[in-house]
Amino acid sequence: FKQKTAYEIHERLVGSEMCIRDRYSKPLLFPFLFALCWTIGEVLLTTVSYGLPWNLIGYTTTFSLTLMQAASLGSIFLLSFLVVLVSCCTFSIYKDRRFIPVTAIILIAWAGFGTYRLQTTTTEYAVNTPTVRVVQTGITLNDKDAHTPLAFIKKNKGLMRADGLENVHLVIWPEWGTPTYLKEDNVIERFITEPLHEDQYLITGTSDRNEKI
Repeated sequence: FKQKTAYEIHERLVGSEMCIRDRYSKPLLFPFLFALCWTIGEVLLTTVSYGLPWNLIGYTTTFSLTLMQAASLGSIFLLSFLVVLVSCCTFSIYKDRRFIPVTAIILIAWAGFGTYRLQTTTTEYAVNTPTVRVVQTGITLNDKDAHTPLAFIKKNKGLMRADGLENVHLVIWPEWGTPTYLKEDNVIERFITEPLHEDQYLITGTSDRNEKI
């Protein structure tokens, strides 16, 4: 007696076997691979292509201090990986209920780590902690006059002068805070630092010329 396989018995059994095999061999790794590819894409986008680490999907977790703790293990890129992973697993539940426990385990582990870290990590503050003021100017597209370098600088300077400046140690104008060639214009440098005292400092983004030697 020779045992026959499904391929030898009947053509329909071959189809049944393939359906059963396909049903129970769906790779649970697909969400992990997709999340990994997405994260690699973000890494390349921020470090190789444009160098702009903004608008990464991991920033959607900023609503929860608990979920954000995972960044201590892998920066913003780990947060992006987890967001995409959970999203893919949740979407896959529609076709495969095996993703229900997988999604639950990921969320519990993620939130559990964040909760544990918040409860066990102590924050130490220095006695003489410097006071920082960050000045971020918002200009609408319709406000064309404000887009001139001098008008932009005046607006930043006006915000910097807000009440309490005498108690500030460091002022920051982030990004392109001074839209001109600051190294080539000492007048602008004196103009923007005029409200500050000798023990106060200003950090600002500015333009620079990359001249070939």
